[in-house]
Amino acid sequence: MDDTSEPQEPIDKRMMVAIEILETEMSYVSDLDILIQEYIDPLQKAALDPKSNLPKQGPGGRTRSSSLMPVVKKNPGRIRSMANTSANLVVKDYIAKHPSIAVFFRNIQHIKKLNVRLLKKIESRVEEWKRATLPNSITFGDIFINYAPLLKIYCHYAKGYDTSMAIIKEYLDDDVKSSNGFAAFLHTAQNKDSCLGKPFNSLLILPIQRIPRYELLLKQLLKYTPEDHPDHPLLVKAIAEINKAATFIDGQLSNMEKRKRLRDIEEMFGGTLALIDTVPRRDEIRVIHKMGNLKCIRTNKSKKDEMIHFFLFDDILVTSFLQVSGTARVHKLIENISLLECSVEERSQSLGKFDETKTFTVVTEMFVYVVEATSEVDKRTWVEKITANTSKERLDQGLRMF
Repeated sequence: MDDTSEPQEPIDKRMMVAIEILETEMSYVSDLDILIQEYIDPLQKAALDPKSNLPKQGPGGRTRSSSLMPVVKKNPGRIRSMANTSANLVVKDYIAKHPSIAVFFRNIQHIKKLNVRLLKKIESRVEEWKRATLPNSITFGDIFINYAPLLKIYCHYAKGYDTSMAIIKEYLDDDVKSSNGFAAFLHTAQNKDSCLGKPFNSLLILPIQRIPRYELLLKQLLKYTPEDHPDHPLLVKAIAEINKAATFIDGQLSNMEKRKRLRDIEEMFGGTLALIDTVPRRDEIRVIHKMGNLKCIRTNKSKKDEMIHFFLFDDILVTSFLQVSGTARVHKLIENISLLECSVEERSQSLGKFDETKTFTVVTEMFVYVVEATSEVDKRTWVEKITANTSKERLDQGLRMF
């Protein structure tokens, strides 16, 4: 009796994981339904029919003359910089008509159709499993092997996610100034009973999170699948296929974080510094390696020491000083210079004003900066990072010539 009962335990655990996959898929598809029915469909309808009967009640009980008035973009150049959109930017229009958003919304709708079909297959297989007289023969990996080639739509969605979120943020920021009604619509939709209080942005990120979740759940299923089970090789193959999409999405998430950091720095300069669309190759994303507010003397300007902010990227060095006016704090650009046109030296002549053990020199075409780091370790880090990135940029510049 013991011999027959022992192998049954992992099979039972397999069933539990399969049910978890089913339940999470049902919840996911339900959330996609909310996203499309409560947010995307009305936005698309408003773009096609400006007279459509959409909610007009804004936050705090204010009534808008129109819940989704066209957005007049105050700074279209800023949108191009932030969102990397095409030259044919829609300057005055409903958000669903924006080319990038239109594609983004269509991808969500395709994903929902795809996952409705997947849900039916998972549901059918779990029911078959429950009724099976020989549950050991039931496989799950084949469903995801067949599904894997269709994951390209998720990759397209992930690729457009950051751009679309930047555009949505810009429309919301503009709403504060012009009362275009976009924020009011999102507020009203979220508070409808059918929306279950789920915010627009929280629903938009769900497809990004779903693929890694599939990988984790299938790995859990594999854990409880004996090697001689017919599902074992199928699960191994399914996990490998899904991992390709998960890796791509992870890369996109990493790029999103890099671009967000660049946008944050752009905001520090009040929009006067462009970092995202100014790299030599369009497929590259500029990376910030080190930044700091350091005591400095510009020897060919004056002998007076001053606090200067240094921003070291992989291809440029940016210097600035902080300009304070009332509550406003904006960085004033001093230099934005290619690392090909600057050098760093460990020694310096600070005229006795700085601690020489913490001081280094940065030479650009405009200035010679004598800089006092916060410590000897900080000095070494600055010198090493500037040297390393300068050498890499020179190597990359040579490769670009071929």
